[in-house]
Amino acid sequence: MTINQPYPTPMSMPRSLKMAIAGLVFQALANGLVGLLLVGTAGGEDDTAGPLKVIGVVALLWTAVLAVTAALVGRRFRWVRTAVTVVEALTILSGLVALLNGSVPGILGIAIAIGIIRAANSAEGKSWFTA
Repeated sequence: MTINQPYPTPMSMPRSLKMAIAGLVFQALANGLVGLLLVGTAGGEDDTAGPLKVIGVVALLWTAVLAVTAALVGRRFRWVRTAVTVVEALTILSGLVALLNGSVPGILGIAIAIGIIRAANSAEGKSWFTA
């Protein structure tokens, strides 16, 4: 016997998307910390103070983008999967620029971004956002 329900039964979030949210939160925290450090320490009269503050402010703005994206994954809007993919593609580009400038830790950012893109675009990720 089936019961007619006015709303579909909510599906639980796939584990891969929970890990993607954790990755987004980690990225947001790391960017926020770097942004705060750059803005806070970029005082003084030398030539590097201005560019460091600008980079710090951009890092803080990117922190907000990552945090909002992480918060929206649980809302199941269809467009969030595309937003996550675009945000993480930009993160990969940023990591590649860091690698070209000799910053080996950029590999970690690239690896996390690839994992998040894979989770959002997996079969279970797609079904989460389209259900």
